[in-house]
Amino acid sequence: LRAGSGLFTGRIPFIILSSQYFDNGRTQALIRARNNQANQYPFNPDTEAYLPSDRPSNGSYDVVVNDPDLKMPQVWRSTVGLDMPLIGDLAASVELMYTKEYNSIYAWNANLDNNTVTRATDGRVLFTNNRLNNPPVLNAYVLDNIDEGGQFFTTFRVQKPLKNNWAFSLSYTYGQSENVSSFPGTGPIQAFRSNPVAGNPNTPALAFSDADLRHRLLGSLSYRLEYGPAATTFGLILQSQQTGRFSYTYSSNGDVNQDGVPANDLIFVPENISQINLEQYNLNGETITTDAQWTALESFINQSEYLKDRKGKFAERNGSILPWVTQIDLRVLQDISFAIGKKTNTLQLSMDIINFGNLLSSSSGVYQLPAVLQPIQARNNGAFRVNPNALNEEFIDDTSLISRWQIQFGVRYTFE
Repeated sequence: LRAGSGLFTGRIPFIILSSQYFDNGRTQALIRARNNQANQYPFNPDTEAYLPSDRPSNGSYDVVVNDPDLKMPQVWRSTVGLDMPLIGDLAASVELMYTKEYNSIYAWNANLDNNTVTRATDGRVLFTNNRLNNPPVLNAYVLDNIDEGGQFFTTFRVQKPLKNNWAFSLSYTYGQSENVSSFPGTGPIQAFRSNPVAGNPNTPALAFSDADLRHRLLGSLSYRLEYGPAATTFGLILQSQQTGRFSYTYSSNGDVNQDGVPANDLIFVPENISQINLEQYNLNGETITTDAQWTALESFINQSEYLKDRKGKFAERNGSILPWVTQIDLRVLQDISFAIGKKTNTLQLSMDIINFGNLLSSSSGVYQLPAVLQPIQARNNGAFRVNPNALNEEFIDDTSLISRWQIQFGVRYTFE
């Protein structure tokens, strides 16, 4: 039996802290020079060499500041594990790990007016005036701390160490990770604008993190065949898992909750056509009626295991999860030993086939991606549109290199 618990302090990437230096509304300017006009501005190390004397004041800009009490993030992590022998050489272990986050970083907008009303059709919070103050400052993003978020993981494993030329291991991990922001981007501006919300972006809800791991099965099997001065080792590695989470948001420039940030609003999943204000429109000369749009949207919702359970509710940040994928890798090692004087040297040749199953069958080891992340287009007039041609399926195959088999060769020479 083993256990441990402790408080750990880390640091955030310093590029995040530097945002207040660059995004202060005063240190950046633009000179537009076309064609031969650029010859008027040769390189000059003096940063004020080309500032015009009659330059106007900034009309409007965003600023970034750090909270005066900003702290480095901390986690309280506790683990407990149990190792036990089984039959013969078999051994089993179980481990649990719980992590509570403290001083996690997130961004909020100090210039966002929190006066809101509630829309009757879906209950979404709408901002009546998205800014407390008029220009020049449009948005004032604050880098701050919050004591929210945590992770839980448990792993069960059975293994046999290398004996009689073979070994194997099989483990299963269940995990859950939540936070108020996975802090997408390299600064508070990107983190605030790219964090999907259904309500007030200044008080984001606790939801699954970008790194949430739900289920993972990992196995390995190896066999070593020795003959004379040589030996051949065969190894198989299997991993089967759900490969990530994603969010459904509105597309286009429609700012659904009127907070001044388009495309960060999580969709409301309508239960019937009365819960969404669809508008008729023309696409490539074809009239797309509201009935045709609803038929496509309803079918898309019903084929999704997640969305069909969210009818009449808002989608959650990272509420959807990608399908399972199983990948098998193969490794072959060829060792050739020989003596030089009284020393034994070994030449090892290796071959790794990554995603070996895909070599055997093109349908094996294929990862999948969401077919569409923004199934509903938001309009500035409060209406919505749906493209029926884009909602045929929930997932599509990922045709990148990750879904293809790959082979690599290696050579290693060891000597005493």
